[in-house]
This record gives sequence, C-alpha cells and structure tokens, in this order.
Amino acid sequence: MAANASIVAKNDARLEFEELRTVDAVEETGEPVKIVVGRLAEVRFVDVNTGIILSTHNVPYGSKLYASDGEVVEKGKLIAKWDPFNAVIVTEAAGKIDFESVIENVTYKVESDEATGLREIIITESKDKTKIPSLHILDENGGIIRTYNLPVGGHVVVEDKQTVKSGDILVKIPRAVGKAGDITGGLPRVTELFEARNPSNPAVVSEIDGEITMGKIKRGNREIIVTSKTGDVRKYLVALSKQILVQENDYVRAGTPLSDGAITPADILAIKGPTAVQEYIVNEIQDVYRLQGVKINDKHFEIIVRQMMRKVQIDEPGDTRFLEQQVVDRIEFNEENDRIWGKKVVVDAGDSQNLQPGQIVTARKLRDENSMLKRRDLKLVEVRDAVPATSTQILQGITRAALQTSSFMSAASFQETTKVLNEAAINGKVDKLEGMKENVICGHLIPAGTGQREFEKIVVGSKEEYDRILANKKNVLDYSGVE
Repeated sequence: MAANASIVAKNDARLEFEELRTVDAVEETGEPVKIVVGRLAEVRFVDVNTGIILSTHNVPYGSKLYASDGEVVEKGKLIAKWDPFNAVIVTEAAGKIDFESVIENVTYKVESDEATGLREIIITESKDKTKIPSLHILDENGGIIRTYNLPVGGHVVVEDKQTVKSGDILVKIPRAVGKAGDITGGLPRVTELFEARNPSNPAVVSEIDGEITMGKIKRGNREIIVTSKTGDVRKYLVALSKQILVQENDYVRAGTPLSDGAITPADILAIKGPTAVQEYIVNEIQDVYRLQGVKINDKHFEIIVRQMMRKVQIDEPGDTRFLEQQVVDRIEFNEENDRIWGKKVVVDAGDSQNLQPGQIVTARKLRDENSMLKRRDLKLVEVRDAVPATSTQILQGITRAALQTSSFMSAASFQETTKVLNEAAINGKVDKLEGMKENVICGHLIPAGTGQREFEKIVVGSKEEYDRILANKKNVLDYSGVE
C-alpha cells in the first residue's frame, strides 16, 4: 500500500500538470512545499525530444508536490507523495479554527491512540439530524473564510480556536484497507460485476462538469449542487452518514464521485459511455485475480463484456419497425436503420394507385412513379425522408443476456428451460442455428474458423488436381462444341 503512496519519475521527462490547484505550506523540516487542493489534478510525463506522453498519473488531494509545471526531471525524481493510510482535508486559507456542532458524545467521541497515547476527536453519526459537525476558518475580524464539513469517521487533528496556516491538515479519514484472503473472498465481487448489479453502498456521482455548492440539510441528507459553466444545474442528496469527497467551490468533472462508495456500472455507462464502462468492468475483475497473483489475458473478459453490451433500448423508433423502449440486438438495430437509410416515406399518395400514405419507398421507385403521374398530368406523390431509430446502450448481466439471446435452444440450455421453450412454442420461433452454442447442442460444426457457412461448399485439393479438373472440363466443352 505504501508503495503506491508516491509518484516517481520512471524516465527523464518534462512535466505537464492539468487542473492543478495548490497552496503554499512549510514542512516539519522548515522546507517550503506545495499542497495539492484540487481533486482533478493530473501530471503527464512527456518525452523532451519527441513530445510523446510517456505516462499520466492522478495527483490525489492533499499530496505534497515537489515539482512544478514545465520542469524537466531526471529518472528517480520524487514528484509527489501522500499519506497511504488516510484521506485528508486540508485548509486552503490561514486563520483561526471555529467548531460548529462539534459536541462530545453527540457528534464526536474521544479515543486514545494506543501507539502515542494522544486523545483524538472522532466524528460520529448523531441521532439529532439537526447537528451537522463542521469547521470554520475565521479571519482576523471573525468573518468566515472557508467552511469544511466533518465526515463521519474522520479524526479531527486540530483544536477549537487554534490558529492554522494554509496547507495544514484539519481532518484525517482512515482509508478502508482491503482484507487479505483467498480467491473465494473476491468471487462475490466478480459475480456482482458480471451480473451488472448495483453495489450495496453506491457512490453519488456528478453527471456534469461544474462547481460545487453545498445546499441545505434535507431529511438527513446533505444537498450538493453542481453548476456548470453554461448554467446547467444538478442537485444531489448525500446521506450525512457518508463521507462527502468534495468541498464548497470545488470544480468537478462528469463522473467524479461526490461521496464515498463504489461507482455503479450503470452510472459510468450513462455519464462516460460504453467504452468507459467496458474498461471499468474488465479492470475491476482483473483486480480480483491480480490480488491472488493470477494472470488472465484481458481478451477472455472482453468477450464476456461484449455479450453483456449486445443490446440497445429504443428511444425513438422513427420509421423503423421497432417499438419505443423495446430492447433489441445492436446488430439488428443497425441493420434496420441501414434498411431505411436514403428511403422516403409517403406523406400524400396524390393520384397514385401503387403507393399508400405511410409506405416506405426507394428514391428510384418514387421517381418512376412521379414520372408516370407527371406524364398523365396527375397529382404527384409527396414524401419526406425516412427517420432512423435512436437508441441507448444498455448493460445486461450475463444471466439476463444469455436468456435474451435470439436462439431459443441456446437460452433453454442455460436456465428457465420450460419457460423459454413455452415462449418459443407460443411465438412459433424458428432457430436458424447461427450461434456457436446452439450448433454444439445439435452436434454441428460451429460457425467459426473453417466451420463458417460460406466455406461449406469449398473443396480443398492440390493445385495439380485442380488443373486436371479444369483441363478435363475444357476437353468436354471442346468435344461438345465439335458435335
């Protein structure tokens, strides 16, 4: 864990920082240092000669920074380091501490550290929801410069009325340490990911880029308002028992968690798109196996994730045969849109006997029909462009994805056999045996590799045999011509 608590240059490179916000502070040794107070800071290592980005790292909030933007560093140089065991809240302004609603045995308890013997204030969840522990930074005149909410479980390391400098740590929040164990401990997590279930304690995630404003307390929840640069506003409610990861005036990007907890795959799909959720699922599953020292190639998981994202939900059916909210295969969706692409929908059939209002026709058929009507001096057909369907990508668990396949033989071999076969019989379904699973069930060659259907009529032989067959065929044709 401690090995991941710093960023060290692996090559000679130039540093490029993005979204970096820092405050000046002084280390215990008296050396000046910069403390990162932005939550979106990134550092890129760029090759000095080629300009190629060698690597990119997130710089966590509360890190100590030992390099500056544009600086050329040598291999092994320490760029940043942070506390591996605690998340922290750092003050951005100097001033005097003022506690609010920090009441012993109501909103906090005092515990003694066994190692140091020092007494620590630990924030607890209060039964009185009107008591929200917070910490103000006051200026010389007693005016509030900044306010920091104190999360449940946080260890307050400053005292009331204490004077602090910018960059000083106010609160430490112990990080959850992963429990060591065998693979069986991680398998429920793998199942959760493959079944696309929401975690039991999901994080609240921002849907837009914007600035944070802390709202009022509503029924035991803190309201967090995100306002974008274009004026778009989103409001989120976070339970007071959760740790809020953002502070007033912070700037967040879409997909940034506002509270602790795991981000749900559905949120990642909705906010960041299909590619991001695919990467997330593969990486999370790989993490479980890597903890046990098991190396599995990504392609095995990617095949499964591809099947999980095979379906789309219809938003607007347009002029296709789909229905609104219908779940269809993405390939089928694309084929249907391709079918009506460039075609016209009849609005008014005019004096045509061949076309009807609502009928979809090709541009050529329309031109021929209107040419015929024009020659007869009749009313022409009026049309509009065919509108394709629009859809939203959905993420299905492997159980649901297997049962919703177009092949009833494949679905019946998995789960709910009676139900699947009953539905197939009632709907009069025909299984064309296009997939691998149904062909294995029937004992056929699988439609992959040399078993592909387009190769069925191909005869493999030697070049000499092929030339001999062609020569014989030519002789037969010549003989027939003579006759």
